[in-house]
Amino acid sequence: MNPSRHIFSSRSIGKAAKCFFNQLAFLTYDGIMMLCGSVALPILIALVATSEKRRRTFRQRLGWWRYPWEASDGIFRRPTLWIHALSVGEVIAIQPLMMRLVENTRRMRIVLSVSTYSGFQTAQKSWRSGAVDIAYFPYDTAWSTRTIANKINPMAVILTETDLWPNFLREMERRRVPVIIANLRLSPRSWRWMGLFKPLAERAFGKIEKICTQTQQDAHRLIDLGVAENRVTVTGNLKYDSPTPRIGQDTFDSLKARLRMLPEARVVVAGSTHRGEEALLLDALEPLLKEESPLLLIIAPRRPERAREVINLCRHRKLSCDLLSGLDAGKGSSAIQVVVVDTIGVLKPLYGLADIAFVGGSLVSRGGHNPLEPAAFGKPVLFGPDMSDFRHIAKLLLKEEAAQLVNDGPQLRFACTTLLGDRQLREAMGQRARNILLRHRGAVDRTLNFLGLSDGL
Repeated sequence: MNPSRHIFSSRSIGKAAKCFFNQLAFLTYDGIMMLCGSVALPILIALVATSEKRRRTFRQRLGWWRYPWEASDGIFRRPTLWIHALSVGEVIAIQPLMMRLVENTRRMRIVLSVSTYSGFQTAQKSWRSGAVDIAYFPYDTAWSTRTIANKINPMAVILTETDLWPNFLREMERRRVPVIIANLRLSPRSWRWMGLFKPLAERAFGKIEKICTQTQQDAHRLIDLGVAENRVTVTGNLKYDSPTPRIGQDTFDSLKARLRMLPEARVVVAGSTHRGEEALLLDALEPLLKEESPLLLIIAPRRPERAREVINLCRHRKLSCDLLSGLDAGKGSSAIQVVVVDTIGVLKPLYGLADIAFVGGSLVSRGGHNPLEPAAFGKPVLFGPDMSDFRHIAKLLLKEEAAQLVNDGPQLRFACTTLLGDRQLREAMGQRARNILLRHRGAVDRTLNFLGLSDGL
């Protein structure tokens, strides 16, 4: 018997079996998706009917939408780089990399997809120039994925972090489109969950050509899950490479007038807050707001549609308050104690006005938000105990005394009282925060070099 023929036959059988089980797994996955969709259909219809955000995203994510940049037959002919960012945080994080790609791109078009309405709004504001086309990421059904992939017609895909979906990865594999992950952070919780289903995680990551991680620990966790070491490199966190805000004095003066700020007023900005957190903030800072020396608290809820809810909390405490959209420069004579932000895209200049910045999502269990945004303005940063989504950055800021951890309302009040009473301390903390940001830049260059895109497209 010919040994080589025997080996060939064994390999063929093994390959056929693997292909069969892969197909069976996807059929099972699609069946579960269809079953869940059918069961949840009445709820889904009600949600779409009653929620403006879902009405704006539902059809687009199904693929029932025609984009302005589509060709007449619905397929985008120009070679396209597809970049996906889940929501607002990822859109902001990927921006430094995208800016370099846009500058260096000569032959390819860039499409940025998002999964949420707020992410779509942020992307539109970030790329008003038209250099980037904005789309919605498909629901992970075979039909939606293929329809939107036809509309975009990508030559390559860059995903941010770990937003991995089976049908999407299968569709890209079918098209022989390379998929890359940039700025990956693998939290301990995600790592443990993936470890429980290691074969599935290994199969998903096996469809990724290259992976850029934020830290060495992230890289070790990927390798532990079975990812080949030569496909992984540590590039650092793209958030450090966000451009330093250049906001003119005219903008700040206009904001001050709109906020009715007194010349001697001090400002605390609480950014990206979540339900339950605003009450803690108000309980802690109400005594300071009612003191004789003027203090302005600006609260920017993570979801602007919650602004009315926050305003009601302020009114219950008999604080002078208003929505940012309701303030007109020059109208009214009394200073306002609390302003609640009900629009997107204004948090950065508001951080620029702050004497102290509090980063939300951290006094409640939401993983925190990006403390580098106020650090870029040289502001002292406060945050609560849950900064799990920004663990490395928070640890670095605390180590170099550029931020303070406040575990509860009383600690927040004490920290604000101390910092508001000591300008030199505020400025020293803020400068250290800014220095950390500047010192850790370079992730964009390392990412482009690893992906072979440093010379453009």
